[in-house]
Amino acid sequence: MRISSLNFAALLCAAMMLGACGGGQELQQAAQDNGNAAGYENWQPQQSMEQVIPLDDALRSAAWVEAGGFSLTALDSFNRTDAGLLESIELERNGNELVVSSSRPVGSALLYLRSDAGDEHAAGVEFGDAGAIGISVNMPGGTQAIGISGRNTALLATDRPLATLSIASGAAVPERSTMAIDTPNNKVGLVAQQQLIAQDNGEAIATLSWRERLTGDYDINGVVTIADITPLGINLGKSYDKEDPDASPKVEIVDGDFNGLITLADITPIGQNFNTQITGYDVYRTALSSASEDPTADVKDPRWSKVENKADPGLPSAPRSEVPSTGVRLTYTFVDDTVPDTGGEYAWAVVPLAGQGQTPHEGPVSNIAKVGVSPKGAPVDLVIQDPATGSLTVGDEFWVAVRITDVIGLFSANMRLEYDGSILEVVEVDSADQILPEYTDGAFSGVNLLSDPLFIGIDNVAPADSPYVLLGFNDTQKKGTPVVDGSGNVGYIKFRAIAEGSNTEAIRWPQSSTFILMWGEEFGVPAVNPILGPPLDINIGPAS
Repeated sequence: MRISSLNFAALLCAAMMLGACGGGQELQQAAQDNGNAAGYENWQPQQSMEQVIPLDDALRSAAWVEAGGFSLTALDSFNRTDAGLLESIELERNGNELVVSSSRPVGSALLYLRSDAGDEHAAGVEFGDAGAIGISVNMPGGTQAIGISGRNTALLATDRPLATLSIASGAAVPERSTMAIDTPNNKVGLVAQQQLIAQDNGEAIATLSWRERLTGDYDINGVVTIADITPLGINLGKSYDKEDPDASPKVEIVDGDFNGLITLADITPIGQNFNTQITGYDVYRTALSSASEDPTADVKDPRWSKVENKADPGLPSAPRSEVPSTGVRLTYTFVDDTVPDTGGEYAWAVVPLAGQGQTPHEGPVSNIAKVGVSPKGAPVDLVIQDPATGSLTVGDEFWVAVRITDVIGLFSANMRLEYDGSILEVVEVDSADQILPEYTDGAFSGVNLLSDPLFIGIDNVAPADSPYVLLGFNDTQKKGTPVVDGSGNVGYIKFRAIAEGSNTEAIRWPQSSTFILMWGEEFGVPAVNPILGPPLDINIGPAS
């Protein structure tokens, strides 16, 4: 079988034909006897793209063997020189043929051939082992990439050439590639298990997750190289359930044509997308008029906004990260903390980005993920106001304020707190409510966040765990008055120290009640969620 490398169409046809004969029984046995260590010792099923040396740099620094005006080198899956294989390689020219052999069994060979004078090129490739699968791609710059792999971890025989190449005059013409970044099979969300998902995390924050797809990148390092033929060879002939790719994740990854079967046709995506890489994803967000709205998937529409990378706006929103060691597709987790503080209904989409200078630079838009995002919460703290100290003596009186910070759309505050009744009591003020929205006491004037509110306060409002007493109040705007944004106090309570003692949680938020609510303009609809601050530490000494 001789394979033309003159044009891309011929390459695709050849990819369908390679290794049509099954691997011999003696090869399968050899693989078992050798434990596959020699054949696959350099293959890493998961590796970070950052660990892979750029191919151009690797070829410039590689060692080469020479014969008949051609040079040949061998690299591993990290694009490092495969010194062991290169030492065993024999390159011989016989007329218009180049013969590549290895003196030791190998499971795969990743070879790069160049014409020293640039006036000849390899016009066709024949792989000598009937049990081999292989691919040949003419790269820019006159280098030809040749990948050869045994099937199902079988080692390639040493009694026949790894490859025989026919030589023709003239420089090689690089194959025209269709970048994987732009193919439909590269779309995030092609199957349910790999969809973009959005989750509300509260506090005006959403978390997105999705799994990467890069067609032809079978070793999951973020770039398509001839090294991707190795995992294809290992899994050749296997199948998996397309409806549940997680059942056989390592098999699903090498299904380039996405038909549920691992066949020789899955070589084609490697050739189509050779040297294409994914550097990360841009994340886009749009507000929705309602949870049922389905926005346009065109992220270039003005309604969509890109979520910028805060660390470096020049990078993708979500740069490619380290890959897992579990043999599954790379999973991205992206926290969008740029949602407006008011929250609301939103949709997101992600778009893969190719390497520098690759065209098209952007891939297909993912599925659309929608979720309602809760508004940002407001901190609610207990603050000793007057005098501003937690060190007291028996008989001392002091004011505690309930403070809300950075609230949005507040109309009503329902609050409960607990105090240690064995050392503290609430003081009535001028026969009015024991808990006041505002007060004037000496030189200190307490001002309430809500203006001229309706107010009610109740001490010992319900049972509490001993020695605590449960105190509650409601501070509500009057009908027709606007909601309030900002920071301030919504209630003041005057306490008296009645006994010696200390308690690091003398005044605290209740442990047995969740009735701490901040309402918006519409009754029953929360304005924001409270973020409860720490308790108050009170120390009471003997009366002076």
